[in-house]
Amino acid sequence: MGGRIHAALDQLEGLEVKNIMAAPSYFDLTRWRRTPPPGATPNTLGERLRARRLELGLSQTQAGKRLGVGRTTVYR
Repeated sequence: MGGRIHAALDQLEGLEVKNIMAAPSYFDLTRWRRTPPPGATPNTLGERLRARRLELGLSQTQAGKRLGVGRTTVYR
């Protein structure tokens, strides 16, 4: 069973839950935002591309048009 599921079940049962959650990734921190929060640092190439796209205020579709690829390519 996954760590998060196990921790959730332990919490529901009133057992002690150890902090097993990994630190959120850059993607997690920026998933529903138009601008990254302070202190969020992109590490991978994908995160750096996402940071630049957000900095320019481009949607995935707009970035895809500029790069000559589809939105799903930008997403991946």
